[in-house]
Amino acid sequence: MSFDPQISEVLRYANNFFASGYTIVALVAGIAIGAFAIRVLLSLFQRRA
Repeated sequence: MSFDPQISEVLRYANNFFASGYTIVALVAGIAIGAFAIRVLLSLFQRRA
């Protein structure tokens, strides 16, 4: 199975794009979850105080 060089280049570009996009989405989701967890913990501590 031999691809046209141009097609493989496009595939490689798409692969890199999806990989970086997934990394950005994972980072944003992680930050959002972390901020939510911190907010919940802070509200629990304030309620306890």
